[in-house]
Order: sequence, then structure tokens, then C-alpha cells
Amino acid sequence: MSAAKLPYVRVFNAVSVDGRMDLLDADLELFYGIAMGMKQDAVLSGSGTVLAAIPEVEPEKEGSTYPEAREDDERPWFVVVDSKGAVRSWHMFRAWPYFRGVAALVSRATPQEYLDYLTARGIRYFVAGDGQVDLREGLMALRNELNARQVRVDSGGRLNGALLREGLVDEVHVLIHPMMIGGMSPSSMFLAPDLGSKEGKIALELVHVRRPKPGYVWLRYKVAKPLAEP
Repeated sequence: MSAAKLPYVRVFNAVSVDGRMDLLDADLELFYGIAMGMKQDAVLSGSGTVLAAIPEVEPEKEGSTYPEAREDDERPWFVVVDSKGAVRSWHMFRAWPYFRGVAALVSRATPQEYLDYLTARGIRYFVAGDGQVDLREGLMALRNELNARQVRVDSGGRLNGALLREGLVDEVHVLIHPMMIGGMSPSSMFLAPDLGSKEGKIALELVHVRRPKPGYVWLRYKVAKPLAEP
């Protein structure tokens, strides 16, 4: 696969001053006001983040229909990485006015029952990887099948960590909230296996610093050696 054909990937998270995302009283209006101003053809999220955000799913109304995604629709796609086939809240996302359509990234190990579930509802899915989703292959599918040249990652630390460790992220955005949370459990925007040496650290280049409102700081970094170009 040619790295030049991968989408341009931006990771964006709201964090406390000490880098935590749990128990954060995030300013969602500010966060999504910034996020929706970014170039994005697709918004990528992990299944764990989706399940945590919507723990109780309203039943899908029988006979529900949804409009087909149009080529001239400038809204982004909403895409979930879901190897285990756990997300069953697609009808809720389809009803939101923010996205042109929804799609799933699955693996060859994803249960056939789940693929049938998606097919029956007209939800697009792309198979990438064997035991779990191969993120590079999945991003390539988004570029080729959805023409997604710009991807914003709206997820937790595990998906962010996997993308960063695999060198698939071009920019990192952080919206720092004026609060500290503390704690001993890991909860940051970058969760990945510990490094055995100094090799593997990810160097970032600070592009800009802004204060979108009193007390809040928005940092934008470029990954030192991006693998994709918009």
C-alpha cells in the first residue's frame, strides 16, 4: 500500500491540565465548535468510546428508513472501529444531523451475525485485518471507498495510541481545560504499551497555541514525520 494515499489524520481530545479525560467536565460546545471547523471527510471513533458515550440505546423503531448518502453532501461520515461487533446504536447516529452517513471498520474475525445485522440496515462496512482491525488497511479503505482525504479521530486513548504507534497520525490537537483531576489509573489521550527504550517516542512540532476562551488552551502539533499528505 502506498502511504501517500492514506488520509490526513488529526487526533483531537479535551483533557485536564494533568492530561486526564475521565471525570472531565468538558466544554462540549467549545470542543465541537473547534472540531467542526477542521477539514474532515470522516470522523473515526472506537467502539469502546461509543459504548461508553451511549450506555443505554433506545430501541430502533421498526420500519425505520434513512436517506442514502449523497455525493454532494459535505458533512463527514461517522466511522466506528468495531472488530467484535459490539455497537448497536447505529440508528441513533443516523438520526443525528451532523453526518452524511455511517460506516464500520471490521475484521475477518468479526461475527457473521454482526455483518448480517449491518447489511440488513444498509450500513456500509469495510473488512480490514484478521483478528482485529488493521488500522492502516482500514484508513486506506476510507480513502478508496468513501473518498475520505481528511479524517478526524474523536475517540479515547486506546485508538489514539494504536494510530500514533503505527505512525498513522499527522496532527495532534489538545484542548486543555482549567482543572486537575489526579488519580492512579491510566486515562489519557495516548494509551499504548510501554516502550522498552527511548526509541519509539513520537516527536511533535508545535504549530500554534490559542486561547479560545478564558482559562482554556488549544494546542496544535504536527507529528514530526507525517506519513500522509492531504
